[in-house]
This record gives sequence, structure tokens and C-alpha cells, in this order.
Amino acid sequence: MYKFLNPKATLPGRNQMKSLTLKTFAAAQETIKSFLKTCNSKISFTIDGWSSFNMKGYYGITAHFIDTNWKLHCILLDFVPPHGQHTGNAIAKLFFEVLQFYDVTKCIQGLTLCKFLNHHLK
Repeated sequence: MYKFLNPKATLPGRNQMKSLTLKTFAAAQETIKSFLKTCNSKISFTIDGWSSFNMKGYYGITAHFIDTNWKLHCILLDFVPPHGQHTGNAIAKLFFEVLQFYDVTKCIQGLTLCKFLNHHLK
């Protein structure tokens, strides 16, 4: 489609696009880390587990808090596949690794875990 719209257009290859995406994600993580360091309030977290069309499981981990100006923030911290089984211990370990990465282990207000709706994942 791009070539049709502009025959001179050159698109990045798969590896170049992957590299660019990972670099952009790493920069976004650093921005989020810096922003969370300025947060003086407690943070509530949600972990939402779901599966893709090809039956691979993933967890989305989101932080929710209100800043000093009473503005609500909801920030997606990470989107990760499980490490093995979907047990409470495995989910807790994965969650704690994300909290440590963002240095917010002392800011926990609460946690909500959304159950997988797909019965194929156990």
C-alpha cells in the first residue's frame, strides 16, 4: 500500500522495526520510571491476564494513582508473558519483578487481579 501511495517510499525491515520498537519501549520505560519517582501517593495496581488468538498467555500490569493536583493517572507498566504456569506464586513473582524494575515496591496501595477468561490456560 505504501509503495502504491509513494513509489519512492522505503520501509524498514523486520529486524530494523523490532530494534526500533524495543528502543522506543526502553525510552518509554525510563520516562515512566522518572515520572513515578515524583509520585508522592500510594499506587493501586491491576494485573489483567488474557490469551492471544494463538493461545499464548500475557499479563498487562497497570499502575493507578492520583497526583498532588488530584489528576488520575493510569499507566501501563508492562505487558509480559508468564514464566511457566499461571499459579499465584508465578504471578506474584512476575508482578514483584515489575515493581522492582520501576522501584515502586514501597508505594503499594492495593492490587486487583483480573482472571483469565479463556479456560484453555490453567
